[in-house]
Amino acid sequence: MQKTNVDLRSSSDEDFLRDVEAVMAHLRSVGAKYFIGAIHEEEEVLDLALDIAEEARKRMHAQKQRISHLEELSVTDEMTGALNRRGFEARLREEVSRAARHGEEGLLIYVDLNRFKPINDTYGHAAGDEVLRHAATLITRAVRDTDVVGRLGGDEFAVLMPRTPHLHALARARELRSVLNSAYITWQGEAIALSASVGVSTYSGTETWEVVLSLADQDMYLEKSCASGSIARLPHRAASVS
Repeated sequence: MQKTNVDLRSSSDEDFLRDVEAVMAHLRSVGAKYFIGAIHEEEEVLDLALDIAEEARKRMHAQKQRISHLEELSVTDEMTGALNRRGFEARLREEVSRAARHGEEGLLIYVDLNRFKPINDTYGHAAGDEVLRHAATLITRAVRDTDVVGRLGGDEFAVLMPRTPHLHALARARELRSVLNSAYITWQGEAIALSASVGVSTYSGTETWEVVLSLADQDMYLEKSCASGSIARLPHRAASVS
């Protein structure tokens, strides 16, 4: 614990003593240690007060940093560094609300890695973890800095694209799928190819965030069930809330 040296001036002045008691109480409240001695100049009291204020400021700043770090950890997926489901859904909720206020459009792309279980079963979970990390890196690099990437759980990811016209939905989904389908990792000398199914939904503020996420998920499963694996249809709009 950091030590703070405190000298107290010898005085019978009751007001001054009350001030001294207040200073000592504050030192105790912030966990600082103090030592009692004699002060002969009033300027030293001012210096002491400034030292106490600076000590309190430093402690408050450190506490805010700790809280901010813990909050960040609570919404971050430990394995990939992307937002976890809690963090992503919070951002989606905020963005859909913001789009409603400003009359803007946006997209949500839902990504599911194909054949992920066989990779785990064949090469082990360490290889599967590396696939997840590599996929998260590829997705993050493929989108804009203003887009939001999240891992929703297992082998499922999502990308939130604010301020993106609906006409761009198909192109963005195809681009992202192409990036993933052309990628691979090398594991113990063997190449493991990545593959993904992608779904997309659009929003303009008239939808709930739950509906936006659900429709992108449904769209992804539609593609997953197609033998061709193509996104040939136009992305459907999320249903408006009446």
